[in-house]
Amino acid sequence: KKRRSKIMTNVHILILKIFILIIAYRAYCYEKRRGFLSSANKLYNKYIADQTTLEKPEILKDSKLSKKYGKSYQQLLSKKTTIRKYILEAGIKEVFLPVIQPVQGGGISKTTFSVLEYPYQINTDGVGDYYYRGISEAIGHYKHRRNESFNPFFWIELMIFLPKQLAGYAGISSKVIVNLSQAVYWLILALGAYFKLLR
Repeated sequence: KKRRSKIMTNVHILILKIFILIIAYRAYCYEKRRGFLSSANKLYNKYIADQTTLEKPEILKDSKLSKKYGKSYQQLLSKKTTIRKYILEAGIKEVFLPVIQPVQGGGISKTTFSVLEYPYQINTDGVGDYYYRGISEAIGHYKHRRNESFNPFFWIELMIFLPKQLAGYAGISSKVIVNLSQAVYWLILALGAYFKLLR
């Protein structure tokens, strides 16, 4: 009995350590994304300021200054794909804005473009506002998820509705399957608790 009790104690300690690691890793992942988007937000501010500076004639004539104020564009371009990915994974919908371009023969061409794909089109009305909003909302989302990792009520709710959560991650939308699996899960928990009390 003592040996069995010791084994169970070690198992419980191991489970606790794994759980702590899961909490730490989850919080780290969300904090990493929040930090990345925060730096991207500052970079976009710098890019807009640099573009305003580049419009000055004295800057355009100086190749060194033009290169200096053009660095933020290159930096933004290199991070664009990751920024878009993090914003979309935060559940924020992609915004498409209309654009009208003249074509040969005197006609016009109407099309749309993604703000997340072309955030540097700041001369188009609404691009800067939508981009800022997308980044800000994503930052708030990841900050909430990070803090959620340390909330015991989040983990309690997760364990109670585990099948529902797993179905969401797996993309299962059938209410019948989700409700049935949830009912079976609760039944197993209830039977497990019942037989444990009988011991």
